[in-house]
Amino acid sequence: MTRLGIVLGAGGPLGWAFHLGVFEGLTEVTGRRPQDAARIVGTSAGAAIGATALTGASTDTVLAAIAQGPNSQDREALRESMRSLRRPVRLLPAAPALFAPMALAGCSRDSACCPADCCPPMC
Repeated sequence: MTRLGIVLGAGGPLGWAFHLGVFEGLTEVTGRRPQDAARIVGTSAGAAIGATALTGASTDTVLAAIAQGPNSQDREALRESMRSLRRPVRLLPAAPALFAPMALAGCSRDSACCPADCCPPMC
């Protein structure tokens, strides 16, 4: 049997609905379930729905969970996890300049490879 890989894109709530439809169509046409794929990769909504598919949840289960929404206990757990994200364990050092690769290549705001009107100052 050939191996199956699934690549899913983004799309927010519409992406969830689209990808659930793709999973249903895949199962209907090929007889193979998404959770049996060799690999599932995705971006944004695609990553979330791919992870959900790997749990083995059916489309109906996912749709019911979306329609029902989180209960008060889940909502509070989410709030607490968000609070913990606001309290960094340690402060990170300042990020290097965004244009460091240009500086390494010998470009500067006044050089021929970087006209003055297209680049921000590199200082």
